[in-house]
Amino acid sequence: MSESEYASFEELLKGDEIPEEDLILPGDRKIRVKGLSAFERKLTYKNVVTDEGTDLTTIETRIHKYGIVQPKMTEAQVEKWCKNALSGAVELVTNKIRVLSGMVDEADKSDL
Repeated sequence: MSESEYASFEELLKGDEIPEEDLILPGDRKIRVKGLSAFERKLTYKNVVTDEGTDLTTIETRIHKYGIVQPKMTEAQVEKWCKNALSGAVELVTNKIRVLSGMVDEADKSDL
């Protein structure tokens, strides 16, 4: 294979198009979510494993912080939303962000 068949460093720096989708939550409330970039994924998992285990709440909060485009929320706002939302609504959002991020196949999301 010749070198011209491969992407250049400059082409890689352009990044990938990150997919976005609208979701309808219970009560006909519409939000917009996107897939996480590789950097956002790293930030999501940063400092969540301790001697006591993995902090799954922080992981889910960060997934929503980075993955919900509209309305944009801080970690504190995401936590407040999760305390008041139906569990199924939160799971729907989490799963869709993971699928759009390429972290799980659409067919595998039932295993989450």
